[in-house]
Amino acid sequence: MVRRGLFGALAVLLVPLSLAAQDRQISGRVTQSGTDQPIENAAVTVVGTTRAGTRTDAEGRYSVSVPAGAARLSFRALGYTPREIVVEGTRSSVDVEMARDAFRLADVVVT
Repeated sequence: MVRRGLFGALAVLLVPLSLAAQDRQISGRVTQSGTDQPIENAAVTVVGTTRAGTRTDAEGRYSVSVPAGAARLSFRALGYTPREIVVEGTRSSVDVEMARDAFRLADVVVT
């Protein structure tokens, strides 16, 4: 009887650890195409999940948690053409260049 209780308690403790181990971190830098200038405040999200995304810092750097296996990342920034990139299961670093989009910039209204 004691063995069952001990085994049950051990299983309850180990299951969340195995689920968390299936996630992985992907980090990188988002820059303007052709200039290597960082893009600050770009949104980075994991497509097809309800996971919270992140934003790039002043250096254009980001880090986001994704499920194990291949993942699709979406990169969006005001004035730039959005990008989606498939990240294979073993990659942990993805640098992205984004092209300026003059048409999207015209949609911005400053009052």
